[in-house]
Amino acid sequence: MALTGKPTFEEWLACTELDFEWGESYDSKDWTRLLAILAPTLSIDYAKVNNVFDDLSASAFITMMSNPKFLGNPLIDSQHLFGAGAKWVKESDNEISAHHQSRAAHVRWTDDTKKEVAARGHGHGSVLIKYRKVEGVWKWAGIKTFVRWNEHDWDKVFEDLDGKGHERK
Repeated sequence: MALTGKPTFEEWLACTELDFEWGESYDSKDWTRLLAILAPTLSIDYAKVNNVFDDLSASAFITMMSNPKFLGNPLIDSQHLFGAGAKWVKESDNEISAHHQSRAAHVRWTDDTKKEVAARGHGHGSVLIKYRKVEGVWKWAGIKTFVRWNEHDWDKVFEDLDGKGHERK
């Protein structure tokens, strides 16, 4: 099959469903749901948010994201959104990438009543998402963030971290 440079409708639909599952998994803190959509190894570039990993296992990614000092903190709520438009590239029969506009809103509450905000931080920019076909099924295979700006007190949302996933000293 000659590559067209663009995914087929069926491939696009499968990948956009992965995007939905990814955001909903983060925001609902459903790590089992997230694990179900991941490729076995991931390319993660959260240089402006957390860390960079070229070949991170799916289980290590879940451990990182679900950390109580990161998104696993029950006092942190988030909403990860993509803009309606995206630029899609079919890299090969088994790899697709898409560049999405994005916004990630985060709130850390003072306590579990979730009535008073301790800190908020919203990221604005875009993300490059990688998809890989694994045993005939499209999987979420990585992310690279491009932060245009952060709003509010981004560095205070993850109070035990320095804004890049490292523990504060």
